[in-house]
Amino acid sequence: NGSTTFMIGRVYWITETETCLCLASVLFI
Repeated sequence: NGSTTFMIGRVYWITETETCLCLASVLFI
């Protein structure tokens, strides 16, 4: 199902983005 794959990819991308933001916060603070 393409929709399921899209949702999984989207969740993965959001998780990656939040991880980067968390790392950036730690580094800059």
